Amino acid sequence: MAKEFQELIKNINTIRPYARDFYIYGFKTREEFKQKSIRSYDTERRRIESYFQSNIESEINGSKKTVRLAIDSTDLSENPFFSIWKAKSFTKNDIYLHFMLIHLLKEESKNLQEILRELDHEKLIEEGTVRKKII
Repeated sequence: MAKEFQELIKNINTIRPYARDFYIYGFKTREEFKQKSIRSYDTERRRIESYFQSNIESEINGSKKTVRLAIDSTDLSENPFFSIWKAKSFTKNDIYLHFMLIHLLKEESKNLQEILRELDHEKLIEEGTVRKKII
């Protein structure tokens, strides 16, 4: 059984391509992996094995271990990628903006500048961050 990772994922866009590739194409061996360092591959592979641990099958051929995802889509009750998304961390600003934007936009439509003016009384938040959240 794979070691269970406890740390939260700071940037889900780092692990998402690994998980998608492993889910669709299967796990690659170290020799087949050329995109990044072997160390980052090993870390992300172990992390993904932890998230999908009930769906991992391994086989030893000689001195090599082959790992694969064995997921039968007819038996799925939930999205197998949910466990990865659930491990995503949120900053205090993410949570603050989520609730403040709901509050600010609940009663009337406001443009970006009006929202920024009201948010600026509380904290210093960049315009680009607010724009990404409201689009």
